[in-house]
Amino acid sequence: MIGTATATFLVRLVTTGRLCGAGPGSALAEVGAAVRGPFVDDVDAAGQCLRRDHGVVEFSFNAEGAQWVMSGMTLQLHRLAGNPGPGAALARRRRRRAPSHRGLAGFCARR
Repeated sequence: MIGTATATFLVRLVTTGRLCGAGPGSALAEVGAAVRGPFVDDVDAAGQCLRRDHGVVEFSFNAEGAQWVMSGMTLQLHRLAGNPGPGAALARRRRRRAPSHRGLAGFCARR
């Protein structure tokens, strides 16, 4: 069973297509300012696609000139149950703090 705050968060995401005010077309810096917590970045070999793993949410970006622009996001609901996903292994390899799986409370830096 999910709480009211989590349900509200999910409904807002599904109905607006935006998370913490950021959505497709947002620059990497905008997402960084909007979303709190640790993350792991993974850039493809060609340097054209970036995946930013925040644990429960993964953002996808495409290179547009010198800027990364969000192309989409994936909500990883299975991670709420404690499955850390691929970001945790990548963080360990890079000796970085793994993305948090604390759930959705306090995810947005601003309201």
